[in-house]
Amino acid sequence: MAVATKPTVIDGVSYGIGQTLPDFGSIVVTARSADGSVRRYEGLSADFDKLPTYCASGSVFFELNTGATYRFHKPTKKWYHFNSAGSSELPDATLLGVMED
Repeated sequence: MAVATKPTVIDGVSYGIGQTLPDFGSIVVTARSADGSVRRYEGLSADFDKLPTYCASGSVFFELNTGATYRFHKPTKKWYHFNSAGSSELPDATLLGVMED
């Protein structure tokens, strides 16, 4: 792992000089909630183990190469698979309402 040579911010987390920087591999953040705690990530399945566990419940990871989607549960600090492969839809980071007929 790399070490910060200057103050660095990665995924909204600050690292000081000399601190170890995380290796996210192919994983990138594609969206954040207004307060930054709920995040949407995408990347390759090979990097699943590199996902952070400091984000809030409801954060989502989409595997680009498999179509699998995972949702983070903060109390257990685990990512859980919640849809079948092939779906590319990601839920919104914030639910604003539900429309009814």
